[in-house]
Amino acid sequence: AQALLCSGPEAPFRAIAMSVQVDFACSGCGRELHTSWPLQSGRLWPKSYRWSCRGCEHGCRYLLFLKHQPPCYSVTRCDAAWKRLADSAAFDVAFIAPMDVGAACPDVAGAGSLHIELFLQRLAAVMHTFLPRLLLALDPVHEAKAAQLRAELTASTRSGCLAAHAEVGFADAGARTGYVRERFASRGRQLGLALLQNDAPLALLTSVWAAGREHRRLRVASVGGGPGEGAMALALCRSVLCTDEATTEAYALEVVNFDLEAGWAQCVRVVEAEMQLASLLTSVDALSFATGDVTKPLGSDENVALRAGSPWDLVVFSYVLVENACQLRSSNFELLHELLAALLPGACCVILDSCAKLHDEFRQISASHGLTCWDARPKEYRSSAPRNCFVVANTISAESSGELDPQMQQQGW
Repeated sequence: AQALLCSGPEAPFRAIAMSVQVDFACSGCGRELHTSWPLQSGRLWPKSYRWSCRGCEHGCRYLLFLKHQPPCYSVTRCDAAWKRLADSAAFDVAFIAPMDVGAACPDVAGAGSLHIELFLQRLAAVMHTFLPRLLLALDPVHEAKAAQLRAELTASTRSGCLAAHAEVGFADAGARTGYVRERFASRGRQLGLALLQNDAPLALLTSVWAAGREHRRLRVASVGGGPGEGAMALALCRSVLCTDEATTEAYALEVVNFDLEAGWAQCVRVVEAEMQLASLLTSVDALSFATGDVTKPLGSDENVALRAGSPWDLVVFSYVLVENACQLRSSNFELLHELLAALLPGACCVILDSCAKLHDEFRQISASHGLTCWDARPKEYRSSAPRNCFVVANTISAESSGELDPQMQQQGW
């Protein structure tokens, strides 16, 4: 696939406007067949496609079926009734997904990659069966409390005081299941796009899962990641970056979900079990839950597990900072300061939230630690870039930072 990438720190994110082109020769008349269709970001590529060789004296018709591993179309010759010809062998044809920069966003100098569209494809396909199975294993949805929780979260975006004003919150199991039903897929989608559309986290993932780096473990702290969608997003990112299934086994994924509400532990256990059934997690992967409090410092008793795992390769704050903005400001964002200060060279922090009103403060905090930061969705354009996302990275290379710290050596940097 052809991909034009943004260059420079001022525009590290990529926008998508794609078309799909498939070319092959008719087996009857030998005529070169060309077809293409526009594809908006996030829409599924056709799983099957009918194609007639017009004007062919043999009346050749073809059925194309989408294959994901590797991405291609399997082509089968058919008769006039679209039934497969017994003496015709199927063959695979690669497709091209060229990027149309101007159509997507004229103010941005780049476009997205095939990895991004593959991620969106696979997430849509997985969620079709995964989410119903997950909901069946959780407590039934309490519609009234789920609606009240939704209203409380909306109000907390303005007030920044969810804990002080919530009557239902996440303590109710039925409300939590309603939240999973409404937000699990979208939260996973936003994280996956943030990781694949920004150069810093993409470089982290490819450095961890690159060929020749066997037995490298990606350690991820998902703060506020209660439902466990972070593991889903990362597993699907790995599936599109590591196209060889045998190679995927060598790259372990360790995700710890930290949340103040201990009730999320059940959901994380079910997510782990369902992901293993769907072959999204391997035997060397680990998905776990631990309690944590974003309003308390790293040295507090509430954040023992978060402190024990630091420094992390990737830290994700999942929709937890804006709703607690009042307490975080009163503590001068102490936990965020501590986690950013501990970022090793190449490590990243991704902040996803309900709005961008804290981004100016995030920039000041990042600058105070000498870190590079990006707003994932600049105001001047609209694309599939994740909403209200902020990325922080320690862009100092391990080579330029001098002698490696023993802990960095142990983690494989």
